[in-house]
Amino acid sequence: MQYMIRIELHDAKDESLYERLHTQAAAENLSRTLTDSATGEKSQALTGTYWTEAYSTWQDVMAAAKRAASTVHRSFGVMVAGDGIIHYYNCPLPQPKPRIGALMAASRRMTPPPTSPVPRRTLPSVFANSTVPVPPAPLGGLSQFNNLALLYETMLKAK
Repeated sequence: MQYMIRIELHDAKDESLYERLHTQAAAENLSRTLTDSATGEKSQALTGTYWTEAYSTWQDVMAAAKRAASTVHRSFGVMVAGDGIIHYYNCPLPQPKPRIGALMAASRRMTPPPTSPVPRRTLPSVFANSTVPVPPAPLGGLSQFNNLALLYETMLKAK
């Protein structure tokens, strides 16, 4: 049975760790050399990727990959694919990135800064003979349309 193996050394800061891994993997009969079955052309698998036919079960392949990785680095993950199934060891789930909506909700929970009295504004001279105060815009502001609607509503109440 053919198996494809991927070993990732967690937090590996030095490329030489992978060179050591390649040596240990070769000792466990895990190869980086891939051969195209149609053309016979050989190529090298990506760093940390191996294949083997030396083992009859995925459990044996997993054990060989763990042995190779554990001699090189203390924290690693392994994936073994074969017979239509993928098995893995120590492959952490990605941490979700905070969404903007969550940040906005958190900012709404913070206490607003102390407010100072809002000065009274008067209507433009178009509305002569009127000194109706314009209500302040709420936090976050309103669109121009809403400001005009508020202004009109305030004028109607003042008459």
